[in-house]
Amino acid sequence: MKKIATNQLNLEDIPMNYKWNSFVQFALSFDPRLEMDQWSESDYISPSRLPTESDSIIGLRGYLYHLQRVNNQDINDENTLKFRVEKAYSLLREKLRES
Repeated sequence: MKKIATNQLNLEDIPMNYKWNSFVQFALSFDPRLEMDQWSESDYISPSRLPTESDSIIGLRGYLYHLQRVNNQDINDENTLKFRVEKAYSLLREKLRES
């Protein structure tokens, strides 16, 4: 699986919309162990809430990584997962355009 460092993330790396396979590939392109030194406690996004504009790029990537890990075995509600993933994709695109 291809790893993409957050500081090397490009708009083209973000899938256009939710499809399970492309979501998995993108979510797992983030390796939290390799970027631990860039995390702060404020970057954490609880999986019980939707991400917002104030969340960081690394926080959004961690959120998607976590969603993939939780839903890998059993997706309880694919519509909710799709909504959360597409919200995170949209925020990531906005933030990358701004930077």
